[in-house]
Amino acid sequence: MDALLVFLGLYVIIPKVWLCLEGVAKVLGAKGFLLKPKFKGEKQWAVVTGCTAGIGEKITYRLAEEGFNIVLISRSADKLAAVATKIASIGPGIETKII
Repeated sequence: MDALLVFLGLYVIIPKVWLCLEGVAKVLGAKGFLLKPKFKGEKQWAVVTGCTAGIGEKITYRLAEEGFNIVLISRSADKLAAVATKIASIGPGIETKII
């Protein structure tokens, strides 16, 4: 009986969550959840934790491609330096700060 209630609950909730996410994506822009810097000439910064592997690393590179300066936060100094070097090759005007 409990499993049936959980299934029915998910059946009702998942479509509503999906609609909410679609609405957020439309508000934030056509490319999805990433925003382009709004003010030309002003520094726009993004803070990314876990930026040396996995999803965090991919998000870091995408933000750099969109023109954001990035604060890189992770536990490994060697990996942080490698990510900062790769970001420098994406765009010469992009600044990074390592924490």
